[in-house]
Amino acid sequence: MNGLVYKEAHIRNSPSVNSKVIGYANINDIVGIKDTVEGDEVDTNDEWHLLNYDYPAYIWSGAVELNTHLTIGDKNNLIHYLISYREIDSTQRPDDSSKEIPQKLSFQRLALPANYKELEMNDNEDDIITSLLYDLEAVSTNRKHIIIYIPGYQPLPNLGLGLWADFVQNYIECSNSTIAKVLFFTWPNQALGRKTIDDRAIDAGKLFGENKLYSFFVKLSKRLKEIPERRFTLNLMLHSFGHQLLNGFLTSGINFNADSKIFNRIFLMAPDIAQWSLNENGITLSNFYTDNGNHSEHVHYNLNKLKFLTISTHVFWDKYDYLLHTSTRKFAKPLVQYPQENYPISQYRTLGNFGPEGLGLANLDGFVFHNLQDILRFTTKKKKNQYFRFSNLMNKRKWRKKMDNLMDGDIGYDKVGDLSTLLFNSGKFMRHHRYLFTSEAVVDKVISILN
Repeated sequence: MNGLVYKEAHIRNSPSVNSKVIGYANINDIVGIKDTVEGDEVDTNDEWHLLNYDYPAYIWSGAVELNTHLTIGDKNNLIHYLISYREIDSTQRPDDSSKEIPQKLSFQRLALPANYKELEMNDNEDDIITSLLYDLEAVSTNRKHIIIYIPGYQPLPNLGLGLWADFVQNYIECSNSTIAKVLFFTWPNQALGRKTIDDRAIDAGKLFGENKLYSFFVKLSKRLKEIPERRFTLNLMLHSFGHQLLNGFLTSGINFNADSKIFNRIFLMAPDIAQWSLNENGITLSNFYTDNGNHSEHVHYNLNKLKFLTISTHVFWDKYDYLLHTSTRKFAKPLVQYPQENYPISQYRTLGNFGPEGLGLANLDGFVFHNLQDILRFTTKKKKNQYFRFSNLMNKRKWRKKMDNLMDGDIGYDKVGDLSTLLFNSGKFMRHHRYLFTSEAVVDKVISILN
């Protein structure tokens, strides 16, 4: 793995600010990295990179931007598909800055790594399904699972094509992988702040249902089942804020029944949505940041209808996902600061942080819960792989203690989530939050569930 130096920094013989300086890194230097370790804290960041030298050499991680490259050998495994739920501009590319919700989906077959300038979307569903089925003929016979991957919130306009490449790298190249193709779903998920993007995400989900755009997935699932000799399966995976989009779809008034099961498995990864969305009737919560009065002062959350769409839904959660906890606290901040006697803040507990704890929902029909720390504790994969860059905050005493205290006191409010803390630790927090593909143990778990 390589890193790009974007801040001038010393190279030292141990991960300590007081250790011997043995070199110097200039801006735009490329450094080879063997591993990431804990060391002295600098600007609240205690991660250091062990450099690819013949002797011990370390550089503070805050000065380096990591850069991984696809190493997929089989060219057939580089071909995947983009589904765009965004406005298309005059060049036939998804408009990554537009916040408008489109009336239809568009598609493209892509060889990774993808380049935004090479995109040329089209809206012909039949053509793209035919193309996908043709590509599936070329994959090895052990690969039978197709994953639709819906990402979460991002602060700046960007399709997240690099994120997609990292996801594919780790799911395609992991040992015993049976993943055939990944369909990356991009949607207007960008905003500088958490606040009113909730309204947009839920609106986008509702319109997805009202405009019957899900018919594409119904058609694709049916076509896959028409190839009995290969037994391909269609699976859905959502991350973080993508669950707000899903909730909008599920509460759009669509009627589901036993014939609606188009997905083999659904994976809810670090779901940024209220725990009680799994209650039989869901839960209605105050919308503190309604968009200029154009939206309801309340939002109804209900993920229960997922049981009509899949054989089983798998919820991955983790108490120590600091970034997810911060998102929740931002959304519920008015209630945190000004408690209401008859409106307990516990209703805002996030499914991705608390899982089934305290709900009595451990045996909820159709849902299976997976605690990240349990997965990590029992994994047989102890040796680090450079492409799985997961950093477990539970192993860092400072953050473990802070999160333990926060969870014991429910959502609470202090300096957790302040700008400086998030800024200097963004890489660490994000690698933990994206455990769905940064953790080899989690990827192995997903593969085992699919198989």
